[in-house]
Amino acid sequence: RGLGDVYKRQEHNVLGEIIKDCQAVLVKKACKNTAKVFLECGIEIYKINQDCQNAKDSFKYLAKK
Repeated sequence: RGLGDVYKRQEHNVLGEIIKDCQAVLVKKACKNTAKVFLECGIEIYKINQDCQNAKDSFKYLAKK
């Protein structure tokens, strides 16, 4: 692991800490490290379609899981 990897992991940890009180997050795309940190924080990840443009349209993705 290089120093860049350490910094990138710290960035993911900070993001996980910031939103740790969330139960779920809706994503169009997320890297594996982000997903890992979210899951470690107990945050469920729901993938939504790329063409989803409206928050109210995203609720259907929560019901699928």
